Amino acid sequence: MPKLKTYKILVKFDATDEKDAEDFVYDMQPKDWLQHLEEEE
Repeated sequence: MPKLKTYKILVKFDATDEKDAEDFVYDMQPKDWLQHLEEEE
């Protein structure tokens, strides 16, 4: 069985309120998330 690696996505952003933050996340496309993908050490 191959050894699994742990990956994380860390995104920080400013929003006016929780609704604005949710809208930001829902509007992101998979390729946007991949820009922030990092392998955890």
